[in-house]
Amino acid sequence: MKKKNFTSAVKYTGVAAQMALTIALCNYLGGWAAIRYETEWIEPALTLFGIFASMALVILQVIRDSKNN
Repeated sequence: MKKKNFTSAVKYTGVAAQMALTIALCNYLGGWAAIRYETEWIEPALTLFGIFASMALVILQVIRDSKNN
């Protein structure tokens, strides 16, 4: 039982890193696009998109894992 809990903890730690990377990448691309197209709204819009996309991926993974157990 303890090994199963440890495996789940490690898996969800990886999910947190994936979430942070997705948000950071969207923010970086938003900053690049804002400079390239000289607009101010692109960076926050892409950052919000990254937040919502990463949250959706986490929710889908948790649902998928709960169905498997």
